[in-house]
Amino acid sequence: MSQVFKAGDRMVLELGEDAEGAPRAAIDFQLLSPLLLGLLLPFMAAQYFDPESLRQMKWPIWIFLLAMFLLCTALFFYTHHFPGNIRSIAIDREARTMEIMWRNDMATASQIVPFSEISALRVRHEHQESGRPKAVPELILKSRPPITLPDSITEDQLRPLRAAIGLG
Repeated sequence: MSQVFKAGDRMVLELGEDAEGAPRAAIDFQLLSPLLLGLLLPFMAAQYFDPESLRQMKWPIWIFLLAMFLLCTALFFYTHHFPGNIRSIAIDREARTMEIMWRNDMATASQIVPFSEISALRVRHEHQESGRPKAVPELILKSRPPITLPDSITEDQLRPLRAAIGLG
């Protein structure tokens, strides 16, 4: 369930896990990359402090290290190109910025947008293939493409955010 609340000088629109607000049953993999990197530390320490101890297992260790490097690199590119769904929007009136937070199974990302960069915060109405109208909330920016917000955000929830930004 989406809700708007104030936390000091910040106004936050917290979004539910999905449109119905029910929690997901998926496993949270956010600690997978640090865990994989942590598995590399004993090998790197042994190689540095006592290189002779790993002489018999030299090739399996290097293959393991290469596989971990490729997996961590793939996870990085996945989380960078597929940031997930928007989970919250926080407006900081004092700093005059809006922070948008995305979350997927692997990572959490955020983008800070200054108020001077925001043109509009609106709900655009478009027609689906079935002919029914669909409300699409979006954040219109001056120098970047618009950011489509989750469908669960309503006009009533955008109204206090627009007022906090100074858009009316």
